Amino acid sequence: MIPAVFLLPLLLMSSATAATANEPVRTGYFRAPALSGDTLALVAEGDLWRASSAGGSAQRLTTHPAEEFYPAISPDGKRVAFSARYEGPMEIYVMPLTGGAPTRLTYDGGGNARVQGWSTDGKVLFSTTRLSGKPGPQRVMIDPQSLARSTLPLADAAEGCYLGGQFIFTRRSPISDNVKRYKGGGAQSLWSFDPSAGRAGSATCSGTPICTVQSGPPCAENMSHC
Repeated sequence: MIPAVFLLPLLLMSSATAATANEPVRTGYFRAPALSGDTLALVAEGDLWRASSAGGSAQRLTTHPAEEFYPAISPDGKRVAFSARYEGPMEIYVMPLTGGAPTRLTYDGGGNARVQGWSTDGKVLFSTTRLSGKPGPQRVMIDPQSLARSTLPLADAAEGCYLGGQFIFTRRSPISDNVKRYKGGGAQSLWSFDPSAGRAGSATCSGTPICTVQSGPPCAENMSHC
């Protein structure tokens, strides 16, 4: 669900905003794609949109003057979480994927809260610098119903998502020259955290990282196995 969110912008919806087959195709800059089943949520023109991965017309979900960022669809496919600066600081919101009023989940006030995805039990995973004693952010999960929070016990986790029962993450943030086959000291590599065991380890084989993240949070579709 940057740097990677700006990839795949023109490949996904070349005709998604055309109202009918008789109208000319509208092209645009489509960012931050989030896929659940055959439903696609993305950012365009500063708003959130919903469309089918097969193409066709797109539905605008938001019209607020402020921009929305980083959409992520819930595991049940009914809600979308996103970041927005509706009232100044970047905070976390959730709304029905069919449209409706957003509900604010965080009040971090300058923590640069950024949606990372969802946990398998329906909590929103996001990053924030509000609770971090280091320059980098921390990973936090929040229940959309109770607003109860839990912080992942990881000192360094720049990007991540849940894959089954494991939390797959990168310790470093992406850098501009983190290109294919780059093996310098700033290269990202995957780590795996097992919440049940409380233990994290490098996801490597033969001393080589399984993946250098090139296109978004390190979820299954972005892995390049040895």
